Amino acid sequence: MEFLILFFFLILNSVISFVNAFGAGAMYSEARAIGGWTRVVNVSALVMAACGWSWVILTIETILVVITGYLTPEEAMAMFNLGWLFLIVPAVGSGFALWGYSLVRAFKTRQWGDVAVAGWNTFAQAHNVYSMAKHAPDAIESVLKVFGKSKDGSKLLAILIMVIIALGGGVLITIAIARWADKNNAIAVEGI
Repeated sequence: MEFLILFFFLILNSVISFVNAFGAGAMYSEARAIGGWTRVVNVSALVMAACGWSWVILTIETILVVITGYLTPEEAMAMFNLGWLFLIVPAVGSGFALWGYSLVRAFKTRQWGDVAVAGWNTFAQAHNVYSMAKHAPDAIESVLKVFGKSKDGSKLLAILIMVIIALGGGVLITIAIARWADKNNAIAVEGI
């Protein structure tokens, strides 16, 4: 049952990350030209998408290193926590911009869809801030414990490389989707 819940959240996070990357990518050229708050919101959506994709990759990597026995559960948890520590700060930071924008938009338009997005963003931002405040000290302790006591430098290097792969992979997936969406949107606009 726990695996099904995890699988559900991996799929959900992938869908949300795709929608964020596609939506921000479709408006990327316009947001860049307009600048200002529009650009901040656009970049924030791209950052959030990259964080989401990175979390998915990091979670899959963590499961695989435990299943294969390459890392102990404690080492794998430290790997996951290290990646999470790198992801939570930009997720919370970009989340504030997206949350503020969605609240203003919902208040101005009063359309059901905008209100629903503002509601989701309020929940997501509150969850991320609470999660950061509650779990960051334990995550830091977990990472320091494994990195402080481990005598196997190759495992520590592997942990760092896997975290870098997850973070870089999330960024690359986001860039690919955003560029594709920007290109398709530009063609659609030119064809009008």
